[in-house]
Amino acid sequence: MTKRKQKLEKYLKELNEFNWHHPEAYDDELKTQPIKNYQDYYLAQVALILVNNYLQSIEQVAELVDRPVATVHRLVRRYDQEFENLEKLKEAIGNGKDW
Repeated sequence: MTKRKQKLEKYLKELNEFNWHHPEAYDDELKTQPIKNYQDYYLAQVALILVNNYLQSIEQVAELVDRPVATVHRLVRRYDQEFENLEKLKEAIGNGKDW
């Protein structure tokens, strides 16, 4: 397993753990959204950063995050990139901000 894939898996795990342990971090309007929407959002952000900043193909990103190509393609089309890089994304996940 590559270091990049390990880091991505770690970030996704941190996101899941944060969601479980800090449900109060959500804004009132977001509390009604299923947790899957947040996972999709952050997975899309990871994919967009890899595609736009690191020039990875959708297929390469799908392999890195261990998701079907169709899922990654759908998420990349659904969301806009809101984080400059993986460090900013990691920071947002760690702080529970921008939920």
